Amino acid sequence: MEKLLPTGRTHTKINIIILPIFIIGLYAINTQKYHYLLFLSGFLFSTLCFNPDTDIKPKKGLSLFKIFFYPYSFLFKHRSWSSHSIFFSSTLRILYLFGIIILIVFLSCFFFPYYDYNSVSERFFKFLFQNKNLFLFSFSGYFFADTIHILLDKFSSIAKFLYPK
Repeated sequence: MEKLLPTGRTHTKINIIILPIFIIGLYAINTQKYHYLLFLSGFLFSTLCFNPDTDIKPKKGLSLFKIFFYPYSFLFKHRSWSSHSIFFSSTLRILYLFGIIILIVFLSCFFFPYYDYNSVSERFFKFLFQNKNLFLFSFSGYFFADTIHILLDKFSSIAKFLYPK
């Protein structure tokens, strides 16, 4: 029954198959055109790059991004409450991502002293607060892609329990 557990490719295929339903939903609520792009970017970012299985990816690849995902793999264990719970794990990954961004900004200000850390970080957070739709629609796409991933894992675990070898 090991075959009941979805692979990364299975998660990607199912997310891509389900994506049009969300796009139709956005169309139905008559949202602005750039909201589609924001939702799509969050959805695809979660599906392809930073999803509940990110903790096992440093061992499998991701080349340039390995340096960012190794700490994540030590902090969050695979299929634990911190990586596979609806809403909470998505929020944790976004906070982790913000932490990486803040670290990069801090280090760049350290190595390039003509950048002022307080000024750069203040502008970044001001931009986020002034553009709440940017964050809202991107996070919604991210959240829905994560939710599909987590539900697929939960359903496959139930199937594995119900239909043992």
